[in-house]
Amino acid sequence: DFVHFPMDKKCFRKIVFCDSESGEQYTDLMELHILELKKLPPEDQSEDGIIRWMRFLRGKSRKEFEEMAKKDEYIEEAYNELKKLSLDEQKRLEYELRQKAVRDHNMMMKSAEKRGLEIGEKRGLEIGEKRGLEIGEKRGEKRGIEIGKKQGERIALKRIVENQMKAGKTAEETAELLGLDPQEVKELTEE
Repeated sequence: DFVHFPMDKKCFRKIVFCDSESGEQYTDLMELHILELKKLPPEDQSEDGIIRWMRFLRGKSRKEFEEMAKKDEYIEEAYNELKKLSLDEQKRLEYELRQKAVRDHNMMMKSAEKRGLEIGEKRGLEIGEKRGLEIGEKRGEKRGIEIGKKQGERIALKRIVENQMKAGKTAEETAELLGLDPQEVKELTEE
């Protein structure tokens, strides 16, 4: 007899178990039904309806169940089903086997999914590494050619500048002849 959800007037809730991240329901075989009695409207607080069912669910002895079954045909039907289930060992075993089969199936599916993800990740890494090496080699080769070309041009330019200076040309004249900045000509002579 408590109020667990004080923010609304709803007196009955059905709560199911689900994954907190995905919201996926765990099972349809287990639920919590919460009835907040203090929120019940006055017309429902009599011995009819929900209160009678609560007494039935809380029943402790065969005598209590039989007395309640005499007063309500639906409770009588539920009581008869309860007796059948209690007496029928085979049905209980079938239920337990079904539950075990469902759990085993779910476990196998999760295990297979995990193995699949691990294999996929491993293959992806191998393929990515191979492609990365191939691309890296091509880029490295291209970059090496570019650097080599620039270094070759720089060496050739340096020789031309040196020859111009040996021929008696000034840094400014050599710069004008080659289309360079005089400072760059000075740097080439100092290398």
